[in-house]
Amino acid sequence: MGYTDFMVRLGSMVAAAFGHAREAIEIGVAVVNYRRPFAGQNRPSTARPGWTTRPVVLVHGFGHNAGAWNWLADRLTAAGFFDLTAVTYGVQDDVATIAARIADEVDRVLASRSTDRVHLVGHSFGGVAIRYWHDVLGGAAQADAVVTLGAPLQGSPWTRLPLLRRPVRDLAETSAVNQALGRRGASHACWTTVGGAFDLVVPARSAHLDDAEVVDVGTGHAGLLTSRVAGGQVCMALLYAEEIRATASR
Repeated sequence: MGYTDFMVRLGSMVAAAFGHAREAIEIGVAVVNYRRPFAGQNRPSTARPGWTTRPVVLVHGFGHNAGAWNWLADRLTAAGFFDLTAVTYGVQDDVATIAARIADEVDRVLASRSTDRVHLVGHSFGGVAIRYWHDVLGGAAQADAVVTLGAPLQGSPWTRLPLLRRPVRDLAETSAVNQALGRRGASHACWTTVGGAFDLVVPARSAHLDDAEVVDVGTGHAGLLTSRVAGGQVCMALLYAEEIRATASR
C-alpha cells in the first residue's frame, strides 16, 4: 500500500469514527425527544401574507413516537410549512395497519383543508408504511412530495435475527408486504429517499428506490432526524413541489 492509498484509507476511517460517534449522541437526543410532546404547528407572527403550503403528514420510526419530529418541525415551519400532522402507532402495529392509519389521517386532513394533496415525510419503518399506503392503498393520488429518511425500502438485513417482533419481519425481502409492493410497479417520481452514510440500522443502499431522487448524507440512523443536511433536503423537496404547483397554476 502506497502513502497516498494509506492516507485515503486513514481519512475514511477517521470520517467513519466521527460519524458513528455523532450517531451515539443523536441516539441520546432521540431518547430525550421521546419524552417531549410533539409541538405541531407553530406559525410565526411574521408569516408572509398569502403564503399557503400543503399540509405535511409525518410518520415516525419503529419504537419512537411523534416527539421524533420536534427538531424537523422547527425547520419545516421556518420554510413555510405550518400545517403539520403526526401519525403515531405502537410496536405491535404492522406495515399494513400503519398504512391504513396514514390513509385515515390523510383523508381527515384533506376533508378539513382546501387542498387535494399532502406532503409526507417518514423515518425508518414509517417510510415503509408510507410506501405501502402510496403503492398499495392508492395514496399516490393524494401525495404531492414524499421524503423518506433511512427507510428500509429495499428490505433490512436485520430481519434474519431471532426474537424480533412480527411487524419488523414485514421488512424481509420475501415478506408479503414486499411482495405486494413489488407487484404494483408504482411511480416514485415525486419521492426523495435520504440515506445515512453511517447508518448501521438501515444501510444507505437499502434506503433508496431506483426511480426516486436519491440523497445520502453523512450521519447515522437517529441522526437523520436532526441532521441539518437531511432537514435541508426535506425542505427543498417540499418547496420544489410547491414551486411546481405554483408554476402550473399561473
